Amino acid sequence: MLTLADAPLRNAPVVEPSTTLDEVVRLMESDPLRTVALVGDGMYFGLFNDASLQGNLIPPDIDFSTLEVGPYIHSERVIGTPEMTIDNARALMDRRNVRVIPLVANRIFKGLITREDLG
Repeated sequence: MLTLADAPLRNAPVVEPSTTLDEVVRLMESDPLRTVALVGDGMYFGLFNDASLQGNLIPPDIDFSTLEVGPYIHSERVIGTPEMTIDNARALMDRRNVRVIPLVANRIFKGLITREDLG
């Protein structure tokens, strides 16, 4: 049975929690998957994506250059692990209506997996 360890991984920009929101938004907008991973001290914390921007956590009319991204990440409820089967990952992504999940092994971010790559 195939697992996520066998799936192709996509790269994503990776930033520290102290990176400013304006820099993260710039990276997100230039990324094909519109996703930035937050990693601090080598550990995975979450993703910043369109859902993070559209949520109500970021104060309206704020200067993004004055805020660090840490408090505004989208903590994923769907995280893939290398031992998760592709079938289980696909079903979970369908249930949660997400097209991209992070692959995380022992809290270490490995890359992104897309629904399209899983078939």
